[in-house]
Amino acid sequence: MIEVHLTLSRRAFGPDVVASLTVEEMAELVRGVHHVDRMRRHPVDKETLAAEMAPMRAIFMKSLMVNRDMKAGETLTEEVLVARKPGTGISARHHDEVVGRRLKRDVAAFTPLVEEDLA
Repeated sequence: MIEVHLTLSRRAFGPDVVASLTVEEMAELVRGVHHVDRMRRHPVDKETLAAEMAPMRAIFMKSLMVNRDMKAGETLTEEVLVARKPGTGISARHHDEVVGRRLKRDVAAFTPLVEEDLA
């Protein structure tokens, strides 16, 4: 159990006044405890939430693409890689890992790259 000291005024005299909560601070503490209690009673299932948000992520996230038609065997360089919506291909955050890799097959310009495209 935690003890909390309450003071009606910071101007009051006593050894624990400086470490005590004012009435307003106590009210804020109680609101916070109630908020935490509500959160604990209604946990968020992050796996389900992530699955539900997957279609939105595909719309708003960006995929790596090439800015021109490219042939199998060509090397992906900084100059040809771009990041654009939708996020249905290799995530733009993998840019540095994709630079320098070769294409396994022909890729049309502005088509999201997928792992199967890369050698």
